[in-house]
Amino acid sequence: MEIANNWKELTLSSVATLKARIGWQALRKDEYLRRGEFTLVTGTDFKDGFVNWKSCSYVDKARFSMDKNIQLKENDVLVTKDGTIGKVAIVRGINKPATLNSGVFVIRSTSKDLSQEYLYLIFKSPYFKSYLSRITAGSTITHLYQKDFVYFNFPVPDIHEQKRFVSVFSNIDNLIHKTTKILEKKKNIKQGLMQELLTGKRRLPEFTKNWDGKYKKTDVGNIPIDWDINCLKSFCTFFNGQAHEKFIDKMGKYKLINSKFISTEGGVYKNTNTCIQPLSKGDVVIVMSDIPNGKALAKTFFVESDEKYTLNQRIGGIRARGCFDKFLYYILNRNSYYLSFDSGTGQTNLRKENVLECPIVLPEKIEEQKAICAVLDEANLEIATLSKKLGKYKKIKDGMMQTLLTGEIRLV
Repeated sequence: MEIANNWKELTLSSVATLKARIGWQALRKDEYLRRGEFTLVTGTDFKDGFVNWKSCSYVDKARFSMDKNIQLKENDVLVTKDGTIGKVAIVRGINKPATLNSGVFVIRSTSKDLSQEYLYLIFKSPYFKSYLSRITAGSTITHLYQKDFVYFNFPVPDIHEQKRFVSVFSNIDNLIHKTTKILEKKKNIKQGLMQELLTGKRRLPEFTKNWDGKYKKTDVGNIPIDWDINCLKSFCTFFNGQAHEKFIDKMGKYKLINSKFISTEGGVYKNTNTCIQPLSKGDVVIVMSDIPNGKALAKTFFVESDEKYTLNQRIGGIRARGCFDKFLYYILNRNSYYLSFDSGTGQTNLRKENVLECPIVLPEKIEEQKAICAVLDEANLEIATLSKKLGKYKKIKDGMMQTLLTGEIRLV
């Protein structure tokens, strides 16, 4: 990449130090503590470019004191060197003494002409991503070696321009962070609504006029006296998806619903012109196979239109009869009954009979089912709007990285 004429291109080793926990200091699993006074930071504790202190483990004082070089300070820049290499975080808000595990570098500027905050931006920039692509091209490398890393080259403007960059990116980061927090709050609110509305613990006002507030005991807990519980097979038909792998076509008319499609809520998909198992508006589809403790098992997707989708193998299709279709979508999604089949040690494969035997709590009136879904749909719309806004902010930041950190656009 070309850089501005009056910028310098520097090598990491000339302006910074790289430190990490050396081999003989490696920690055993039993040394990772749930509580303590000395925090241990690993690459899995990185979240959105910062350290998520809530997820960190702890070590004893002896392990913390073993190497002063990796005792963390505010604004230290961290980069993972094992596993998923190149994850980046900047240290902010330390509330206890903290150290690193063996999979993370701590990088500190040794030059008055290079700020820590700018160094962090460089490691989040296309420069570093391009560097990682070059050193891992054509290999299965899962380690970032210090002997290679020290030769990483990057552009550096004068310290005053660095500060302007940091200020601009700080503003967009604050916007991203604020939006992320609001999004997480909305998701938690929706989860709470689902837990209350789908079980009858909370009733919508228009359906409580003739209800005396009484509940009845069932195998799945107490439910309103005017609600019922039945197996799914009582009010639906079931069908299996079919293999489409031989018929993938980028220009195909139909979207193929598979596990990846459902787990990304339609964000990742393949196309085909061969519709072996067509889907209709109102169908609910469900992931029937996943790895141990996987996040896709029993995840559902609601079909909003006809002649648009076809169903792949290992995905089940459910067509409602005698109840509101969207209600099934919500109540079946990651249903605890299905998750109980996951042993945590082997692949989980739900069978047709497993799906159909799921106990379903159902309001007697279809109008109440629809009203509950309307509330949850509104919550989903808020979440989708915020997610779109967050994606836009991140795209703006990526564009700024590309133009500002090359000098293509200057801050004056």
